[in-house]
Amino acid sequence: HWRIYPYLPGEPLSGLSVPNKTELFAGAVSSMHFLLSGLSGDLQEVIGHFHEIRYYADAFLSVTAVHKRDEECEQMIAKELPFLLENCVFEKNAVIHGDTKIGNILYDKETRQLSFIDLDTFCYASRLIDIGDSVRSAAYKRGSAGNDERGGGFDRTVCLDFLKAYISAPLCRLSREEISRLPFAVMRIPFELGLRYYTDYLMGNPYFPTACPERNLVRAKEQFGQYRCCKTDWNCGFFADMVE
Repeated sequence: HWRIYPYLPGEPLSGLSVPNKTELFAGAVSSMHFLLSGLSGDLQEVIGHFHEIRYYADAFLSVTAVHKRDEECEQMIAKELPFLLENCVFEKNAVIHGDTKIGNILYDKETRQLSFIDLDTFCYASRLIDIGDSVRSAAYKRGSAGNDERGGGFDRTVCLDFLKAYISAPLCRLSREEISRLPFAVMRIPFELGLRYYTDYLMGNPYFPTACPERNLVRAKEQFGQYRCCKTDWNCGFFADMVE
């Protein structure tokens, strides 16, 4: 009974069809960041090391299991982890939500107000983390088989619309340096999640419990697939006009 959706005004934005949905989502994230910038005092984090990619990398490298290792995931991590650690580690300079997936925003049709839920993930990090996670949740479409191989994929229009709407929002406080690194934020979050899912799979699924032992391996491959799409777009100059 811990889910409180039925007791709150509004419904998850992820399941609704409303005009300018992507722009609403981006504006809500920007407004939340502005409000959080006014917090003072020490922040006590509920989840330790949340969104610390070096911590997740060390956790993966420390796993001793050998009988379950997946060649595809191992090759992905070996090839791409150095790139992530060099380009996608951001300065900790803000209080963020930490889990800004579109399903964590409620939309009240009567008042047209948006509100965030699942606040236990608040942490001190970079706003780029929230932005990357927002894009991941809104732009990635799962296929009929639960992966990007059959009808799924990355919606580039949603990605670009979200980023442009966030940057142009009246309350946006990103620096030019942060704006230039937005493509790395979009790439980082799916890789980070893929690394966490795969590490958890190797360890017997202690953090992401699942009835199916292979489920977190499937999740890892889904996230690595999204990362692959994002990096391909970056290599092709997809983000160039936005970050100039």
